Amino acid sequence: MVIIAFAGVGKTYFCNNVEGAKDFVCMPYKYILPKGKIDAAEEEARKADLSLEINSDYPQNYVNAILENMNRCDYLVIPSDARVLAGLKDKNVPYILCYPEVGLKDEYKKRYLQKYY
Repeated sequence: MVIIAFAGVGKTYFCNNVEGAKDFVCMPYKYILPKGKIDAAEEEARKADLSLEINSDYPQNYVNAILENMNRCDYLVIPSDARVLAGLKDKNVPYILCYPEVGLKDEYKKRYLQKYY
């Protein structure tokens, strides 16, 4: 099952606490990343790096990777991106979309700020 979730709804928490769930990040597909191993904190910080170059193969390369990996776990959890959703829809891939309620805007803003500052 593919689960598409907006930022801050708990993708990482879900994947860390539910057996068979994989947090399938888009960073290696969306951006041209510098070579070399980095730790989780550095990986998280990369999300805010405006100097990263977009990979011209994105989003198709990510959609292809999702197709290759979606049956290797119970839950493949990915971030929301309209282009990826369209690509999955074109391939008739069912998914669940998780997003915050409109009334929780302030709560999510606090989550984002706590995470990065």
